[in-house]
Amino acid sequence: MTVVPFGGQHADALETLAALVPGRLSGNRKLHRQLAAGHTGKNIPFDGAKLEQLFTFIARGLLWFHWKVYLRDNTHSIRCFVVTPTGTQFFNEQLFSKNSREHVNVVLGIDTIRYEGKQAVDDPALSIWRFSVYGGLVLSENAESGAVETRIIVITGPKAAMNVPEKQS
Repeated sequence: MTVVPFGGQHADALETLAALVPGRLSGNRKLHRQLAAGHTGKNIPFDGAKLEQLFTFIARGLLWFHWKVYLRDNTHSIRCFVVTPTGTQFFNEQLFSKNSREHVNVVLGIDTIRYEGKQAVDDPALSIWRFSVYGGLVLSENAESGAVETRIIVITGPKAAMNVPEKQS
């Protein structure tokens, strides 16, 4: 969460960056050195796998918070995707447009965090979540069009429904 404010696009992005990041970096010298060493122009190094891991935990917690569904590691899986507008459109058309048992749509702060979750009609553990953080993170740039805004999509459900093989003991 220390690096995420660098990609923020919301109205208070600069204020958030100035308020949150210096204190977080002062408490994490190793990360501060990594960012300084990897900084090139307006870009900083970013570990997308850590962002994905964070949002799998968040989705797991929201599934419990909103619908009291507990995912078991041995029978359930969570998949996280960081997507561009094209990927967002795909998930909107293929999954978010489907009927659902439950649906939540929450905005925290002034567009600091926005999330939407839908729970499948036939299986309470099967859910899809979309997140927008700080008004839509810019995590990469496209040579032709410039900044590429991203969204985070998380899908939860039974391993069998998500084509995840069971671990062999």
